[in-house]
Amino acid sequence: MTGSNKQSPVKMQRDIRFTILGQRGVGKSALVVRYLTHRYIGDYDPDLESVYSQPTRIDDQSITLHVLDTAGEFDFESSSRIEQIRGSDAFVLVYSVTDRSSFIYLHKLKRFIFKSRRDLDRAPTLIIGNKVDLCHLRKVTTQEGVQLAKDYGCAYCEMSASEGFVPVVDAFHDLYREFYRAEKRAKVKKITSRLQLRQTIKNFTDRHLYRSRTNTL
Repeated sequence: MTGSNKQSPVKMQRDIRFTILGQRGVGKSALVVRYLTHRYIGDYDPDLESVYSQPTRIDDQSITLHVLDTAGEFDFESSSRIEQIRGSDAFVLVYSVTDRSSFIYLHKLKRFIFKSRRDLDRAPTLIIGNKVDLCHLRKVTTQEGVQLAKDYGCAYCEMSASEGFVPVVDAFHDLYREFYRAEKRAKVKKITSRLQLRQTIKNFTDRHLYRSRTNTL
């Protein structure tokens, strides 16, 4: 009987969930569609919420990226919204550089995320200042966007969904890389905690045995 051919191991396809948040009209859907199709579409139903799924490869990782494009008036008291936040692996907060109210609105969104989950060290956030092509209408400076991201410990970039797909793809892929790094850090932290606990138990046991032996002498 001839030897069978060895097959290379099959890598699992991972499911990663991004949630896109921001006020109406900031270009959330345009950014998502740019990423998925590389095409620009300017008009969307502001009340149509969608989940898009697309297999992709980032570095040597095969993943299926599920993107929740939120829409409508955001209900901060909704239990379903809380569950969406808790089930997300990373967040994209979008504002328009031409609309200061959409920039201020991110504070409310970030507070809601903080309130909804405790493991934010495993769920990175990217802040996007969209519509930079409308520079003559700019109301929020780049420095303000950078400072906001610094205050919240987030990544930050500016772009225009109407001008090209490469910056959008790069931003989404960098967010996944940060998620992957955060996941690895969490695993190392968990292993370290277990080792420390074992060492603590061992030290306690050793001390107890030493005292027991001393008392019997």
